[in-house]
Amino acid sequence: MVICKIQYIRNLIQGEVLLKRISLLPKSIITRVYLLITIIITVPMIFFSIYWANETKHILLLEKEKQLFTIANLLITRFPDSFDEIIEKHDALHLSDDEKRLLINSILQPIVAEVSAGWPDYYMGYYSCNLGRVALAPTTELFGQKKIAPGVLKAYQSRHPEVFILEDAVTRNGGSVLTIIFPLLDNGEITGHIWVNSNLQEIFILYYRQLSERFLLSLLIWLCLMLLARYFFYQLRISFMQILLSGKENPEQLTQFKVLIPVADAFFSLQKRERELEELKSNLEILVDKKVTELTKTKQQLADVIESISDGFYTLDSNWNFTYANKAFEQMLGIDRENLLGTQPGDYCPPNPAIKEVFSKAMKERLPQQWEGYSQKYNKWIGLTIYPNNADGGLTVYCKDIDQRKKAEQELARLDMLNLIGQIAAGISHEIRNPMTTVKGFLQSMQKKSRNEKEIEIFQLMIDELDRANGIITEFLSAAKIKKTEKKLNTLASILFSIKPLIDANILEEGHNIRYEVEPEQVQLQVDEKEIKQLILNLVRNGVEAMESKGLLTIAIHPGSSGTTLLVSDRGKGIPAEILDKIGTPFFTTKESGTGLGLSTCYGIASRHNAIINCATSPQGTTFSIYFNYPQY
Repeated sequence: MVICKIQYIRNLIQGEVLLKRISLLPKSIITRVYLLITIIITVPMIFFSIYWANETKHILLLEKEKQLFTIANLLITRFPDSFDEIIEKHDALHLSDDEKRLLINSILQPIVAEVSAGWPDYYMGYYSCNLGRVALAPTTELFGQKKIAPGVLKAYQSRHPEVFILEDAVTRNGGSVLTIIFPLLDNGEITGHIWVNSNLQEIFILYYRQLSERFLLSLLIWLCLMLLARYFFYQLRISFMQILLSGKENPEQLTQFKVLIPVADAFFSLQKRERELEELKSNLEILVDKKVTELTKTKQQLADVIESISDGFYTLDSNWNFTYANKAFEQMLGIDRENLLGTQPGDYCPPNPAIKEVFSKAMKERLPQQWEGYSQKYNKWIGLTIYPNNADGGLTVYCKDIDQRKKAEQELARLDMLNLIGQIAAGISHEIRNPMTTVKGFLQSMQKKSRNEKEIEIFQLMIDELDRANGIITEFLSAAKIKKTEKKLNTLASILFSIKPLIDANILEEGHNIRYEVEPEQVQLQVDEKEIKQLILNLVRNGVEAMESKGLLTIAIHPGSSGTTLLVSDRGKGIPAEILDKIGTPFFTTKESGTGLGLSTCYGIASRHNAIINCATSPQGTTFSIYFNYPQY
């Protein structure tokens, strides 16, 4: 017996669990039934309650209005012809307004008091346009007051009685009153009016009481209907539980709801199908979780790779707004990534027609594009690779710093040019110099023998030109690394100060100023003293020629942890951006009398000393920096 009870309780609990898992009627249907009861029955009752209460209030107001007309007619029938007739009849034209008001009050106040005695809940009185309130009851506190309500003016204009509700009535301590105004006419002119009003508080109280009663009745009916619906669903639930507890294919326990027997038959087959679907769902969830984990891991790996690369990477949507930027691009712009998203590239970079054309072409044609150019803002070469992003119609941009590559290409080109110069110089330098020496000797001999001053000048000009040509060949040989380099341990400062008098004289002669910023050097360099002197003098000469009068040239030496930097700065107009890449190219010059070999020689000397030359220029001047590495022992 006990075991049967335990089994029954277990089945009951299982049935409750099944009912919670598989509801006979979805909650949405039950909610809709409750909502229909509320809308179809309760809401109309509420509207009818409001309608009945308003009708009751309207009927009461009409009764009040009839009573107001009755009282006003009593006052009109007992009123003399006019206020002026009363004053003339009592020979009171010479009296003051207060005396006239008291005279009229002595005649009209008994009439108002008599009428008011029969209607104690109504306020009434006579009003004169000239004298104000001349008689009123049941209170006389406002005797003589001339203030009138807005509805009075409407009665004066229409010359007919007007009924209106007056809010904040003075005679009712701020309450609402129903008021009637009867204009008083004398020979077609309005001389005043009769007024009667009644408090509306009782009507409003009755109105709200009826409205509340009907609301409560509607609420009670709604609650009863809700309880009936809930009882119906409860019985339906109990009957369906009998099906679950029976466990038979054709249950006979349903007595009140036999129509549910086919539903019970279908339930068990659906239950079996449900278990199959649950198993499939579980397997699918495991598979989805596995794929999501793999995709998340792959996405994170990809994000880590993009974040770890040293080149810039960012994406744009179809409206040219940033949607992503990696850490390298964030550092390149110097702007926080969170502030960057949602903005456009044009907000941070100056407009460049070439870049804009490449981006527009990639966006329009949906084909990868490439661009390389020199950035004035970052003072370096930048390479862009633009890929169309078909997912959102935007672009994916790979931004690479190619400054070192470009400099390497330029250096290779310069070395190729120097190599070519060296080959040419090696072949023709002696062949040119030998005839030039012979010609110069004959010219000097002829110059000494000549007695004609004009011929002497011509001979001297020819000799000077031969010397100039010999100097060009000397620079040519220096740039071509034909001379043997003899390196010894020395410091840049000692080499600089050995030629300081020569530099100072040149600066003074050109009308400029010079400043030396030399820090003590702790480590000596392996250098060729003659070549370093030539390097410094060439850079000084270029700086002097770049400045106008009274310019300032600065020569600085800054030792570091791994090398020493030599700086030569001028205050000229700077080097134009379009020719900056050509600086140091043999035979390239912007001077009318230049050979284009001065800076080329400097680059050759730096190359032979494993030094690096950098050039920084702006409209305020140009600085050449040469970095010499310390010797390795």
